[in-house]
Amino acid sequence: MISLTSFWFPEMTLAQPYFFQVGILLVLVYGLKLWRDRRHMPTLFFSAFSEAKKAQTFGFGKMKRGLETFLVVVLIFLFAFVLARPQKTIIGHSQTRQGIDIYLALDVSESMLAEDLKPNRIEAAKAYIGDFVKALSGDQAGIIVFAGKPFIQVPLTFDYLVLAQYLSEVSVKTLDQRTQGLGGTAVGDVLLEAKKRFKAENDRAKVLVLVTDGDSNIGLKPLIGADIARAENIKVYTIGIGKKEGAPIPIGIHNGSKIYAQNPDGTLFKTKLDESVLKEIARISGGQYFYAENNETLKASFEAIQKLEKGDFLVGESVTYEDLFWGPLCLLIFMSFIYFSLMAFPNY
Repeated sequence: MISLTSFWFPEMTLAQPYFFQVGILLVLVYGLKLWRDRRHMPTLFFSAFSEAKKAQTFGFGKMKRGLETFLVVVLIFLFAFVLARPQKTIIGHSQTRQGIDIYLALDVSESMLAEDLKPNRIEAAKAYIGDFVKALSGDQAGIIVFAGKPFIQVPLTFDYLVLAQYLSEVSVKTLDQRTQGLGGTAVGDVLLEAKKRFKAENDRAKVLVLVTDGDSNIGLKPLIGADIARAENIKVYTIGIGKKEGAPIPIGIHNGSKIYAQNPDGTLFKTKLDESVLKEIARISGGQYFYAENNETLKASFEAIQKLEKGDFLVGESVTYEDLFWGPLCLLIFMSFIYFSLMAFPNY
């Protein structure tokens, strides 16, 4: 859109500027006609005072014709201006979200049944992962479950309803950890699996959120996996879940009472959280480590990651327009009323 008024009113544009240009042309043509008529107007001579007195009424007629001429010019201008649709330009900033591919890796080893988080570690993690997914917009997300080996529960998708459905089905029974090779905690293998699953050809940011309550005791060494993630531009956020001193792990019920896992000497078995490795994975990959000893800190961890990976950036300016023709239209109607009222009076 362009506007002949932009020099005086920088925020104003005309949606149909050609009407305004035609209106100016009509005013010029009308002015040229008046000038030509004035040149050919006959000169009146009065031979007597009595006839000059009769011509006093000519002064009112001349003033009336001048006012009519002025009104015609104004009406042409206003009519053209209204047809041109004057608008106010409103410039705003538009933001968009950078696309992010996110895998959420959840430890499903039996130690995640520990009840230091409510109702237990795995159910608390699932709840806050669900909230994390609900808050996504424009990002692809997928779910990896792991114990002794990682498995893709849901590949990257924009369908958050599918993610929520499959997430609700995750449990420590998702992987049969009695099967050879599936027991333990393979953090390094999770990082390697994520590298395979992220698409290297796109330029979307790659993020892995890894939630575990134990130390890595099988598979690829975690720090080698961290180096692989860094080489592939995969940022890893690690969340160590559960109390540092560990917690007993319920493995069944006998005579109405819970049975907890025991060491060979009969003492209660408690998982050990290896924070140093999780911190180092996050540092190497450019991510961040979070310690979640209870539900509140676990929730805060996911909320912090959500904020860190919003990816908002300015992509340009948005321009909208507000119509301003109502004022000129009302003035046009008012001036038209004056003009036609004036036309009703005789020239003498």
